[in-house]
This record gives sequence, C-alpha cells and structure tokens, in this order.
Amino acid sequence: MSLRSGSEDWVTLASGKKKVMDKFLLTLLVASLAVPLRMSLGSVWIVYTFDVALFLAYTVWLVRFVRGVAPPLRLQALDAAYWIMMAWFAITVLLGANRLAGIGALLFYLRLYLIYLYVAHNVRKTSEARYFVGLLLALIVVEGVFCIIQYVTKTNFGSLPDLVGAKVEQIRLAIGEDVGVADLLFRARGTLGRDTALAHWFDMLLPVALGLWLWARERHRRVTYAGVTAVGFVGLILTFTRGAWMGFFLTTAVLCLLLWRKMGFTREYWLAVGQVALVFGLLVVVLSTPIRARLFSDKAVGRSVTGRKRLNDIAIEMARESPLVGVGLGSFGATAEVYGARSGFSTERADWKAHNLYLALASETGVVGLGLFLCFLAVAGFMLYQLQAGHWLFAADVGRALLAGFCGLLVHSLISWGLLSHQVFPLFWALLGLASSLRRLSLKAGEVG
Repeated sequence: MSLRSGSEDWVTLASGKKKVMDKFLLTLLVASLAVPLRMSLGSVWIVYTFDVALFLAYTVWLVRFVRGVAPPLRLQALDAAYWIMMAWFAITVLLGANRLAGIGALLFYLRLYLIYLYVAHNVRKTSEARYFVGLLLALIVVEGVFCIIQYVTKTNFGSLPDLVGAKVEQIRLAIGEDVGVADLLFRARGTLGRDTALAHWFDMLLPVALGLWLWARERHRRVTYAGVTAVGFVGLILTFTRGAWMGFFLTTAVLCLLLWRKMGFTREYWLAVGQVALVFGLLVVVLSTPIRARLFSDKAVGRSVTGRKRLNDIAIEMARESPLVGVGLGSFGATAEVYGARSGFSTERADWKAHNLYLALASETGVVGLGLFLCFLAVAGFMLYQLQAGHWLFAADVGRALLAGFCGLLVHSLISWGLLSHQVFPLFWALLGLASSLRRLSLKAGEVG
C-alpha cells in the first residue's frame, strides 16, 4: 500500500514538473518574441532573441523524443504548402542577385517554421491552450501600457531594442522632425523598438481580446476582456500607423459579421456590439486631436505616399525584368540601388522591401513565389475558418478572432511589408501554431462528445 502510494506521488511530482517546464518554455518563447533583438555573425548567420528560446525548447523536446514521451509529428496541409514554397524560395536564392542575403533569409524562414512546429505540437492540453492565449492577452496589456507611458513621457521607456545598436534612444514622429508636433504625434513602439512593427502586433493580437469580449457570457470575463481590449486599442492608436487602423477596422467588421452569423440580430448581439462601439467611440473622442492630425496632415500624407511609391515602383521594375524568380529571396535591399534607389540604400536599408507585402514577394521570388505564398496564406486561412466552426467553444471563439485578425492583416499588408520583418513574422507563425493546436484539440473534443 505504501509502495503504491509512493509511486503515485512520484508520478504526480514528475507530471507537475513537466507542466511547469512546458509553461516556462512557452512563456520564454513568447517573451523572446516581444524583445526582437538580432546580432550578425559574419555575412550570413544572424542570431535572434528567439533562437535561445528555440534552442531550449527543442532540446527538451529531443530529450523527450529519445525517452519516447514526446508527441508524434502530425504534418498537415499547411506543412506541405510551406515546404513547397520553401523549395521555390531556395531556387530563387541560387539564381538571385545576392546569395548570401538569400541564405540568411532562408535560415530565417526555417526558424519561423520551428516556432510554428513547436507550438503546434507542444500545446497539447486545453489548459495549455488557455495558458498560451493568456500569454497573448498579457502581451496586449504590456505593450499597451508601455505605449501609454512612452507617449506621456515622450521617451522610449521599455523599448529594449532602443538600448542597443546604432540608433540608441532614437524617436520617430509621425510627420517628420517638426518640434511643434513632437508632443502630439510621438510614435510609441512598446517593447519592439519600432512603431510600425507594434502596429502589426496589435493587428494580430487585439482581435483575440476583442473576440473573447464579444463572445464572453460571464460578467467578470467581459469586464476583463474589455479592459485588455481598451488598453491595446489605445496602444494601437498611439503607434500612429494608419494601415493598422484600417486593418483593425476591417477586423472589427469581420468579427461583428461572425457574431451575427452565430447570434443573428438578437438583443444579445446589439448589446455586445453596442458595448464595443461605446468603448471605442469614447477612446477615439479622447484621442481625436492626434488622430485628426495624423489622418489629415498634408505633410504626413504627401511624404508617406512619395516614399512608398518610389519603393513600389522599384519592386514592379524588378518583377518585370525577372518575372519568374525575381531578384532572389532577401535581395531587394541589396539590389535596390541598381533599380533607382538612392545612394546608400543597400547598406542603410538592406532589410527593407517594397511597401506592399505582395509586391515584396513578387520582386524577390517572382510570380511563382508570390503564387505559392498566396497558396500558403489560403491554406492558413482555411485552417482558421475550420477552427472557428469547431466543437470546443473556447477554440471556436479564438478561431473567429484569429480569422478576423488574419483578414485585417492581409488588408494592412497592401500598404506595408512589415509582416515579413523579424519583429513581426515570428509572432504570426506562433499564432499559426496555436491555431493548429486548437484545431486538434477541437477535433478531439468532438470525438469525445
């Protein structure tokens, strides 16, 4: 009797340690994405903050695999779409203008897949899925609070990337360096070091809080999700990124449409939508002065359009000259001067691309690469669509939010390439991993039901 009791205690202790380790690794991975530092080692190899988290996570996963307790690999359509896309990207690197830059880009894409693969296979329980979503909500609060502090103090408080590198403590104003508007349009960047990157983060994360708010039944949950959404919404505004504002507007519309499909025009529907409209309306009124300045300043609009058009014209010329394979994955910045970019662009803006996600892919990987990328996005979108119709209600709610955010992000990408940056793309892949995990858990719930 005592032996059995001791054995059960040992198993319970081991199981508890495993749960703590799993949550620690997920927390470390998410935290590493929020501090997107990178260091160049030679001409090709670049080390990112999340490399440390990936190394620890995969070390633990490998040990468990050797012991026979690791989850089996379950590849799906998204994996096939990724590897087909990567095969073509590798061809463009071999035929491209700058192979070293291309190899670095390929290695970056491989690490993105590792992020997706780990989250998809190691968020295996409903409690872990809820914990991961909780981490995402915590990120919204952290970034939103830092944005507010930064805007009020006009400092880069909390932005760790601003403490290293060649541009320490550099700030950005939404309409140039005019001292007269510094207090009005100081662009917050949270912990990421760049305001436009944080705007993309809010495009992806805010829908999760907003969706859970719309679908919550218990009053305390509605209040919590409403608070998280409000803080994140203020942070989104303070980035002064108009493309993100446009994307989030579409996201909200899609969420309202999905809510209508589930509830119809019922009293509960109008109460939920009315609460959201009231909170957003009040926040917009409070921040109306800087919002108007950002939207209607001729100086801001003119300079932004001119700069974006110049890079987009360069991307179009690259695609025209080499429509099949482009200039090579990761080679836009390195070859932009050849196509008319200003002198010094290749060194100062080597990681930049055209200000349109789709032109950026077409210029670097040709129409084939763009087509394969769009197929990958279509597969990802279909997975999200399936998730929002799943059996587990929590997974379905999160799935609707991710699907709406996905739509808004694709629209935002019409005027931005930021999704592909090292500050944003890793989070996108982590969310795909979460969606894959939720899909599996939802199917399991249906089988049990």
